[in-house]
Amino acid sequence: MTLIYIIIGLNVLFSWKGFEDYSFFEKFKFQTDRILHGKEYVRMVSSGFLHVNYMHLLFNMYAFYMFAEVLTVVFSDIEFILLYLASLLAGNLLSLFVHRDHSNYSAVGASGAVSGVIYASIALIPDGGIGLIFIPGLYIPSWIFGIIYILYTIFGIKSQRDNIGHEAHLGGAIAGMILTVAYFHNQYVFNYVIIAAMLVPTFIFLYFVVYHPEWLLTGKINWSNNPISRYKNRDKSLGSRKEQKNRQAELDDLLDRVNDVGYVKLTDDEKRRLDQLR
Repeated sequence: MTLIYIIIGLNVLFSWKGFEDYSFFEKFKFQTDRILHGKEYVRMVSSGFLHVNYMHLLFNMYAFYMFAEVLTVVFSDIEFILLYLASLLAGNLLSLFVHRDHSNYSAVGASGAVSGVIYASIALIPDGGIGLIFIPGLYIPSWIFGIIYILYTIFGIKSQRDNIGHEAHLGGAIAGMILTVAYFHNQYVFNYVIIAAMLVPTFIFLYFVVYHPEWLLTGKINWSNNPISRYKNRDKSLGSRKEQKNRQAELDDLLDRVNDVGYVKLTDDEKRRLDQLR
């Protein structure tokens, strides 16, 4: 229980600092451009301890507390910390991949880590009950909730109709389930049918995200756009390795200039070149 309170305390302190200090919030939030091109990799972790407002913080910490307690009975402190951080990173990695071409995409919140904790508990106790906050007294089996929520996150990523980081939820959930099975496959008898019911649609979805990203935008799949031909074409377009290094060096110089003087002060030629390189 002590570890749970420490994690909640870190989230509260870090988030409070972000509420009071806008520059602190901007420095440590998840932002695609800063991570991919600015190489500010600390944002992959730090963003998971920031929140948009007190309600966002309260909701995440409440969900974390409700599901973390059962895990601390079977997980050692080190295992639990690894589960929490791995789920957080998995959620942000999926967000980074899905939004790799959206330079201004940003996000904060412990949702990936919390999803990992929730799905770890579902993997361990699939026949448990999960209550719904907005409908007091109503409980549904954990495994049913797990499948429904996985499908909901997939729909959320595909539709992009809200301001929720569904990618972080999905990535964290995958990590939570897989790590739990890896930790305890010799100690517990898992219901692999239920776990497969949650993982299989997820992996099918990820296949389309990786190999047919056009489906996210258009809902249509270009089956002729196979991975082998796509990567061959990509290699041809990039040119020689030396040319790639020169382009990266030019991009780094332009990004340094943006950091120094701001995007608006770039010349028109610099802006056009920056867009081409990115």
